[in-house]
Amino acid sequence: MPAVTACVLAVAAATVLGLGEPVAAQTPSCTGTAAVTEYLSATDERYGPDTDLTGLIADCELLLGAQSDLVGSGTDPLNWSTGLSMKGWAGDAEGWIGVGVGGNPPRVTSLEIHGNRSNDANYYGGLLSGEIPSALGGLTALTYLVLINHQFSGGIPSELGDLSNLNTLWLHGNGLTGEIPTEVCDLRASVGDFRVDNRLLTTGTASRNQLTGCVATGSDNDTPEVVESDNDTPEVVESDNDTPEVVESDNDTPEVIESDNDTPEVVESDNDTPEVIESDNEAPGTTVADGASNGGSSGYRVGTGSAGGGSGLDVGVATLVVADGWSPADVGTASVLAAREGGAVVYVAEGELPAGVERLLGDALPAEVLVVGGPAAVSRAVVDEIREASPGSEVRRVSGEGRVATAAAAARESLGGVAGGGVTFVVANGWSAADAGVAAALAAAGGGRAAVLYTGGDALAEESAALLREYPTEEVVLVGGVAAVSAAAEQQAREAAGEQASVSRVTGQDRVETAAAAARRVLGDPASAGGVTLVVANGWSAADVGVAAALAAVTDDAAVVYTAAGVLSGAAEAVIDEYEPVSVIIVGGRSAVSDEVRDAVAAAAPDGTGIERISGQDRTDTAVRAARHILEGN
Repeated sequence: MPAVTACVLAVAAATVLGLGEPVAAQTPSCTGTAAVTEYLSATDERYGPDTDLTGLIADCELLLGAQSDLVGSGTDPLNWSTGLSMKGWAGDAEGWIGVGVGGNPPRVTSLEIHGNRSNDANYYGGLLSGEIPSALGGLTALTYLVLINHQFSGGIPSELGDLSNLNTLWLHGNGLTGEIPTEVCDLRASVGDFRVDNRLLTTGTASRNQLTGCVATGSDNDTPEVVESDNDTPEVVESDNDTPEVVESDNDTPEVIESDNDTPEVVESDNDTPEVIESDNEAPGTTVADGASNGGSSGYRVGTGSAGGGSGLDVGVATLVVADGWSPADVGTASVLAAREGGAVVYVAEGELPAGVERLLGDALPAEVLVVGGPAAVSRAVVDEIREASPGSEVRRVSGEGRVATAAAAARESLGGVAGGGVTFVVANGWSAADAGVAAALAAAGGGRAAVLYTGGDALAEESAALLREYPTEEVVLVGGVAAVSAAAEQQAREAAGEQASVSRVTGQDRVETAAAAARRVLGDPASAGGVTLVVANGWSAADVGVAAALAAVTDDAAVVYTAAGVLSGAAEAVIDEYEPVSVIIVGGRSAVSDEVRDAVAAAAPDGTGIERISGQDRTDTAVRAARHILEGN
């Protein structure tokens, strides 16, 4: 390219990106650099020598141009450079500040920059400051934008309204002010997870936005999350036609764990949808048991092998279910499959097979591996790695066109042919991971033929109705209130199932109450229940909910209850008091279920109750540790 032309283009780019005065000398070209050339290789089957990199190069240069604005006064400089593949553009060792590339031709599809993850006061708002660059509005292929827990100030740039492909927008936990631009407010009709509000992730000295306009109303900690099991917080409820509506209520404060666990993603279950905070952040080696509380020995044996190795596995016979750990819909479906098959669920991340999962495959050599979701969720390259790690396993994919169809495919996988005994179908809103976890526990508990179906809030999805018609349906159990599964959907389920089928609903005032109601249904009369195990998980962490459902499914007389991170839910405490468990297993680290919650569990439980914790360095490690426990024969 002639030098004059290059200069003119660079000046033009600087002007378009809204970065102030022309900065041609400061914005390097990405053409032919390591940042993008990896996408010309055959390491990913989607790309090759003829891949069109025009859009990716433009995105690369846009981000490099905005980099200085994003870094601001932060303490962890972004590592973005032309000398590093964009696959490695992360700002910390755990990849919590990252750029995601997807599609073909490749484009930047996600930008996720979190505040400091340490457990001190710097966790909130301690990384980036200044104004959000208007240049980000030029990332036209972006589907996921998360800039939370920083010290961003000023207004929200109206240019973000140009992100027409966006399905997740999180800007909370900052110091933003002013009225939200109309262009950004207009995104609410298409963005499934719109969290542009003034709440805190927890109480304390965190930054707080002071925004007006189309901001969620309610208490300081209100979370406009997903479809709740009934109608917890002000939340976006996504119907079958993807038109969000706001459901107001006054319950549920999600505490520390912030995720898109239950969010109605516009992208379907095949997509990689990152959660904002890991299910836990325990240090390696702290992931086994807290030890028996209340002076008793544990009645619930947790496998003491690490995520990296172990003996005593039930080799060659198990079922392992693999899902994208950042897709709440797929996590829910995977937990259902694992629960029904008496197997374990493990997670892959961003198109890679974690080392812990690879080692588990080599140790357990499972008879079958079920991969949930299409190649966009779990790539063919990852499936090849699974086959290499466990060459004797039958590996097959369970997927459909969207989360509802994938859940229906999983139901057929579990049930087999139509012939056989009567079937119980548990129907949950496919955009509520909390309800999917409850549904998995309910379906696994009966021991007979049972499966979970997903639907939207307003109407029963046809993929689900088809199974109700085809199979000999004896019972339909709806999870959640009418905000989750509407009265119209209930009537459609009755009609599809036929007059011979009973229809009931398991619900509560919020997700923790719904989980408690399901636990009571599973465990039965407290007077006759004995040897009960309760599995406690943060109801706002889809990854932990999925692990908890699989654990409970392979444990006799077990049920799952939900809690928030910092306070034991009253619903969970009531179940503990009623059933007097002999053992309690806590899923997730101390950022998911705090020591204060553990102490409250110990205080509520009888003397001698064994209390254990299964957690890992991140959600993939936690799932591996739980899987080893399951495969060791419980």
